[in-house]
Amino acid sequence: MFRTAERVVDLLYVQVGTFWSPYDYMPVRLVDNTSWSAQLPKAEAYIAVWRNTSSLTPGIDLVPALLAKYQEVKQQAAKAGQRLVGLQIDHDCPTYSLTEYARFLQGLRAALPPEDLLSITALLDWFRPDTRIADVLRWVNEYVPQFYDVDSTWIGVAPTLIAKAIDSSTWAPLFNSYGRPYRIGIATFGRIVRIKPQLSHQWEAAHFRYLSPLELAGRQELTRVAELRNEAGETVVRYEVKRELKIAGYSLSLSPGDLIEMVLPSQESVHSAYTAAKAFGGLCAGVVFFRWPGAYEALVLLPDEIQDIISGKKLASRSTRLEVEQGQCAVVGCANLYMRLGDRFSSQPVTLWLHSSSELEYVLPAERLSTKIQRPRIVEIRIPPYTGVPRLYVGRVVTRERAQFTLESKP
Repeated sequence: MFRTAERVVDLLYVQVGTFWSPYDYMPVRLVDNTSWSAQLPKAEAYIAVWRNTSSLTPGIDLVPALLAKYQEVKQQAAKAGQRLVGLQIDHDCPTYSLTEYARFLQGLRAALPPEDLLSITALLDWFRPDTRIADVLRWVNEYVPQFYDVDSTWIGVAPTLIAKAIDSSTWAPLFNSYGRPYRIGIATFGRIVRIKPQLSHQWEAAHFRYLSPLELAGRQELTRVAELRNEAGETVVRYEVKRELKIAGYSLSLSPGDLIEMVLPSQESVHSAYTAAKAFGGLCAGVVFFRWPGAYEALVLLPDEIQDIISGKKLASRSTRLEVEQGQCAVVGCANLYMRLGDRFSSQPVTLWLHSSSELEYVLPAERLSTKIQRPRIVEIRIPPYTGVPRLYVGRVVTRERAQFTLESKP
């Protein structure tokens, strides 16, 4: 959650460990990979998260080992000057297993020091009638209902969803009735999905987890066939595969007739979810934006972008910044140029002009970007839509002598 005026993160949830089971018939194990980083983004307080990658529920026998790991992490955080206030279990427990999950949480709550918070994530399906959700919530200090990844099937017509539209008039009375504080989980991430037709007329979906939108731009094997908004307000860009296509780093093969859907978080999707969350009242303690991006992730909103959205600032009004890394060329000037785009998910191509203080010799553009020397000291740069990349490499510029560079929106 962000404080609008001060731009300070109130609480940061940090995954530090995992549960895992190799097979559905084997008990869940606590993986010995727990770690805490002293280099985390600054926040007023932190919660350590253990993610269960299995659908099976951890047994109460794992509580002692988990508690030991938590105490170890708490000591590491204290040494780094970071205030760790509790732990969260991120477990997509099947609704029929909630009674078993409640037993695990009861044991964990009894083992934790009273001052430490116990938090859980929560699937929306748990809150349908006649479930054991009350047994689960009895043992926690807070829960985070996840308003994303609820609809897992692709029906062939409607665009893919990540976020779920939030109706506070439906959910607020329900959540507030359980007597436990909660924070609304809001999606701020995107995804690129391959959708492949099957002989049964069903559709098989697969994810390109680390693919950048820029890597799809200008590919002759793909045709962009639609630009849509799904019911949550996310942007969905749909491509059709026209010729066989292999993408480096992925074993998936794309065939003619396959579709690729690029689902992107938008100003509308995040702002509408945040506005709806503010209307919950009662025991709603805030929101959790999921998730904090890695340095080069192109499909996740940056914290300052989220801050601007919830403050009412339009992403389209953000300015683009140029970053220059001067090279060590002996006879001529040379520099590697990067841009931080104001609107990373613009639906339109962007043209910018680079002004050099020295005459240009030549430009070596980055792949999938178009550059052209228009005048002795001006380079035209064309950036495709939906680029996404937080720090976009433009290319290497060689000039007659060491130069200074500025960026303009017109020549």
